[in-house]
Order: sequence, then structure tokens, then C-alpha cells
Amino acid sequence: MDSIRAGVELMNESTQQECSFAEPQCQIPAEKINAGVVVIQSGVIRFANSKFADISGFEREELQGRRFIQLISPEWRFLFEINESPEYEIEILSKDGEKVPVEVSTSLIEFNGAPAKMAIVRDISEQRRLEEELFRRQEELIAMTYELEQSNHLKELFLDIMRHDLLNPIGVAGNFVELLIDEESDSEKLELLKAIKRSLSKAVELVENATKFAKLGSKKSLELEEMDLKEVVAEIVQDFAPIAAKAGMRIENRITQNIRVRANRIIGEVFANFISNAIKYASEGKRIVVEAEEREDFVRVRVADFGSGVPDEDKESIFERFTRRDKKGVKGSGLGLAIARKIMELHCGRVWVEDNTPRGAVFVAELPGGKVSGVA
Repeated sequence: MDSIRAGVELMNESTQQECSFAEPQCQIPAEKINAGVVVIQSGVIRFANSKFADISGFEREELQGRRFIQLISPEWRFLFEINESPEYEIEILSKDGEKVPVEVSTSLIEFNGAPAKMAIVRDISEQRRLEEELFRRQEELIAMTYELEQSNHLKELFLDIMRHDLLNPIGVAGNFVELLIDEESDSEKLELLKAIKRSLSKAVELVENATKFAKLGSKKSLELEEMDLKEVVAEIVQDFAPIAAKAGMRIENRITQNIRVRANRIIGEVFANFISNAIKYASEGKRIVVEAEEREDFVRVRVADFGSGVPDEDKESIFERFTRRDKKGVKGSGLGLAIARKIMELHCGRVWVEDNTPRGAVFVAELPGGKVSGVA
């Protein structure tokens, strides 16, 4: 956009000097702009640059003297005629009859001594295609959300089965195995009974862990343990390194110091989500940088990418669950970041995203406590 504005300023200077667009020195600024440029006088095209010729499919000579409204798709012509805004979106008809959505910005100029309009025309076909694809996916997500809400009662029933109808018989079986172990003297049978006991213990553990995870959305707190965030992050970086390499990226883990905190192991999901999103949506940045900052009252882990970044108006909404309208145009819509926020809230912490320098985004997870937390 900066190059377009610079080109427009050059062209405005040319028109103020009563320069004719027919003269080569006055066509140079228009040809430097990466957008279509059209000069319209009394509804007739007097000048069109090469970029507009590419957008319309006509040769520049064919555009000269043609009425601009003839290039507009019929259903848009009435709106074009009554429009008074200097900026608008319409669809033009290319030479082969294809409808091309464009963004138009107009300004008044003087052309060969008479009033005229100069229009900057930008092809937004790809933008429209991406918006339609995003809308389609959003509709799918909304449908999934509805199905999830309708199945909430099934989820609650399943959790009850997990907690009661499974754990109870497993417990009874465990008690009988204990009795058999105490009375068994045959070494071979004893080993088999101990294997059964281990399997039953693992089944109990699996049921407990699955139930805890399923209830994450409604939990108010988590069981915390002492851990080193350096080790947690290093393990995640190691897991994602092959995936990043396949996407043409490298992960730079700059956390070299031990960071002792009290947290739940599920906190690793937060950093895994940040890194996964960077690989999926910022691969053009070629690298991901993971850093940590430890202060007296907080610990922060920062995952920085060098992609296209996150617009200011979307920095909050991307952490919300299925916010359909607020997430328009935002990469990575879904539950991942909402889950990351929930996990951090359960740690009395927070997450946010900020701009990277010179480009990209930095996702930040902050835990309270830091050096004053009393954790050795």
C-alpha cells in the first residue's frame, strides 16, 4: 500500500503541472504502482495503465475511449451510478466475461485542462476467495458447536460411567486379585496375578486421567507440582523440531536457565499450541524463537514467529471460543488458543499476543510467582 500511495502522490504532482498522461514521463508513476490506474473524464476512459489492462483482460488501446460503466458487471452499475463515496468495491467484467471483484479508490484531478477522476483499482479476487473459504469453515465450526452442545448430556453420562460404572468393578477385581496373590504359592501363577494387578492399576489411572481432562472446561483449579519449565519446553521443542523442519522452519530454544515453578503438566499444551500455530500459519517467517523471562513476581514464556502477525482488532478475540464474527480474516480460528487461555487461567496466569519486531507475532504465557514463589 505504501508503494501505491507514493505512486499516487507522484501522479498528483504530474497532473498539477498540467502534464498529459499521453506523455511518457507522466505515465511512469502510473506504471510503477502495483494496482490498476484509470483516468475517467465525462464517464470515458482517457488513460489506463498496464496493471489495469491485466485486471480487465483488455489491451490498453482497447480501453481508450471506452465508457468505464461498460466494464462494470450489470448488477453493480446502478450502485456505481448513485455511489458518492471515494472508496468502494464493485465487480468488473473482464474481456472474456469473467467477473472480477475490485477495490476502487478515486480522487479528483485535472486532465488536459478539464476535471477528471483518477481511480486506483486493486484486484481482490484472492481476498474474496479466502473470505469465502473462511466463512465456509466458520459455518462448519458453528455446526460442530451445535452438535457438541446437543451432546452435553451424553458427555455427562459418559463421565458418570467412567467414574462409577467402570471404577467400581475394576476396584472389586483388584480386591479379589489381592486376595489371590496373598494365597498363591505357585511362582508362575503369582507372576500372572501381579501382571493382572498392574493392568488394573493402569486402567484406574487411565480412567482418572481421562475424566480429569474431560472436566477441564468446568474446573476451577488444577493439582500443581514442582517442575522445571526449561525441561517442559525443551521436550516440546524436540517433539516439534521434525514437523518444523518439514515446513522449512527452525525452532530456536533460547531457554538455558532452570525455571522452577509450581504447575500442572498440562501447561505443556499451551507451549505446544503456540509452536504448532507458528508452524502452520507463519512458515514464511522461516523460524520460531522461544524465550523465557523470570522476574520477582512472574515468569513469562514467549513464542515468537516472523509471519504476517495478528491485527490489533483480533488480538483478543483469537483466544475466545468460536467467536464467529470477531475471527473474520484471522488465521488459526478454533479451540486451541481458547484451551491455552483456560489452562493459564487455571494456573492464575494469563496469555496474550503482541507484535514482533520487525514482523510477526509473539504469543506470551505468564505464570504468577517467579522468584518470590518460594519454589526452590
